[in-house]
Amino acid sequence: MVSLVSVTMMALASLSLASVSNAADWFDGLPTVTTDKDVYLAGQTVGISVTCYVPASFSSTGQCYFTVEDALGNTVYDRRNHVSVFWVLTSLMPPKTFSFKWNQLDDAGKQVQPGDYEIWGYEAGYRFWGPPLIGNSTSVSIVERYDVNLPRGWNLFSLPLLASNYTSSSLGLPNGSVVAGWNKTTSSYDLFIVGLSPPSRAFALTDFSAYFIYTPSSCTVSIFGLPVTSPQTFQWNLSPSGSGWVFAGFPKTGTVHYANEIQSWIDTPGAKVMMVVRFNPATGSYQTWFSSLPMINNFPLWPGEGYGIFLTTSSLYGNVVTVTYGP
Repeated sequence: MVSLVSVTMMALASLSLASVSNAADWFDGLPTVTTDKDVYLAGQTVGISVTCYVPASFSSTGQCYFTVEDALGNTVYDRRNHVSVFWVLTSLMPPKTFSFKWNQLDDAGKQVQPGDYEIWGYEAGYRFWGPPLIGNSTSVSIVERYDVNLPRGWNLFSLPLLASNYTSSSLGLPNGSVVAGWNKTTSSYDLFIVGLSPPSRAFALTDFSAYFIYTPSSCTVSIFGLPVTSPQTFQWNLSPSGSGWVFAGFPKTGTVHYANEIQSWIDTPGAKVMMVVRFNPATGSYQTWFSSLPMINNFPLWPGEGYGIFLTTSSLYGNVVTVTYGP
């Protein structure tokens, strides 16, 4: 005699589930994913929307989800690892957009590092073990904020974080401020006066370069970008003499560096750091480190400050000095 329970189980097994094994068999639209913006400060909540062509009997709990990959393609967060129930029956009709929040923590519960991330949208298999259907992805950047305080008067400034979108006109300086940067192509200074110079006179600020800034009143410059987490290579051009001054800055890393370390970052044989000069705007005086007296006046290199560095080079290796910095 066959029990009612056995009949019921046989009836359920005979449904169309047997012919539908994964998302590609069942859904007729690829999932899509969007975010509420493209750039986030470290620690900010990322708003994510995933649109899925889910059957009416299933919800976002298991059928619709997202993953986050870092710049190397490693999955740092998979939503499926953070839900307590996989299947929840609903009466939602496809297509349906589900809203999620990602708090920038990885699967281990740690804050992810600033950088670029790729968010992918998925529809899970119709069966729990079925292969998912992958949709599109969207890119987001997680950045830090670094505030640089500029006292009234002249300052030697550099970008405290890696950033590629700042110009002499976009620092938020008060009217009347002057930004001066050395132009190695014209061998002269580019000048921009906030509130007076036309927009066409604005020039780009580059990483590892320093700029003279005069501000008629004390102010704070807020820079959004990335700290140095991997070695960065750049060049100093000492043409035509093969010796002279460069004005440089060193963005934030995970440690504090000092003036006497600069020589060890130079990859060009025969290049020698003779002195490093720091301008202290609070006192209006200069501090100088000499390579001949390496343990005297060895000051820290702070993100956001600029430094004058006097170098000599060997004629055997040309006038271009290659530097590798960080982290």
